[in-house]
Amino acid sequence: VKIHRSRDVSMIRSAARRKGTIQHEDQAIRFAPDIPPLVRSARRAFNPVCAELIKRNIRFQMIFPAVLSFRVNGVQKSFKDPEDAKTLLDGNV
Repeated sequence: VKIHRSRDVSMIRSAARRKGTIQHEDQAIRFAPDIPPLVRSARRAFNPVCAELIKRNIRFQMIFPAVLSFRVNGVQKSFKDPEDAKTLLDGNV
């Protein structure tokens, strides 16, 4: 199913999480985000950096399509390249 309004998608996914298992005619129905494979792989490239941020207790967010954003010394930083983020973490934080 293609849903065009992101607000509707958020509401449906939230309701599905609250409900738990959803079935129709003995078949489980799952609701998954519609993220293109190229975007998914770009986000996965940040996994080692995100793991390091979690280890250092630094809050971060992933902005669509694949931009990692977090604060360093009170300054908001955003990265499209995981290597740039890793270099900053290795050098500054």
